[in-house]
Amino acid sequence: MQPFQPYPRVGGPTTSLSPIPAGAPAPYADSKYASAIRDAESDHREIHRQLLNMAPDEQEQIPEVAASADAVFRKVQQLALSLSDMDRSTGRESPEAVEREITTLESQANPLDYNASEGRVRRLAMLRRQRRALVEIARKKKEAQEKLDSCRQLLRSMRMELVRFRTGGLNAQPTGLTMVTQQAQSVVREMGYLSDANAELNAL
Repeated sequence: MQPFQPYPRVGGPTTSLSPIPAGAPAPYADSKYASAIRDAESDHREIHRQLLNMAPDEQEQIPEVAASADAVFRKVQQLALSLSDMDRSTGRESPEAVEREITTLESQANPLDYNASEGRVRRLAMLRRQRRALVEIARKKKEAQEKLDSCRQLLRSMRMELVRFRTGGLNAQPTGLTMVTQQAQSVVREMGYLSDANAELNAL
């Protein structure tokens, strides 16, 4: 996780209203999730830029936006890191390849050849554990990707609703922004932390 730094108000002093992550390289910087992280960071920074240039009375109408945006962006980072870890854990092994080897070994079963049979049984037991682990990782990856997409969309919605609120004139009400913020808070609470789906595979 990258260190957080205060985002400076444009034309004014640094404020500690809410932190944003520094731009140092992350463990997933070169992964296939880097683009999603960059997009999420762009939305997150724009949310803070908008907030830090608002009048105090406007900020008081939406007190939870900054913290909610931070929580969602941190969750995006966690999910991207977990997905990258799971990608590395599976390596080049695929469920299909493991299944083919299991089928081949099962078809070669010969109880009269004790030595070969014993080695085949051990190999089959290992492959079946690996198959279970790969299936579990695939399930977790699908779950994590869906969560990543959800968080990504939440940040974009918060950014758009914040712009609508700021451009709505003197009588603008933050109804849409409040709803999105509450949704973001709910999603982050429900997500928790991803379980370590690749533990069994690593133990093989």
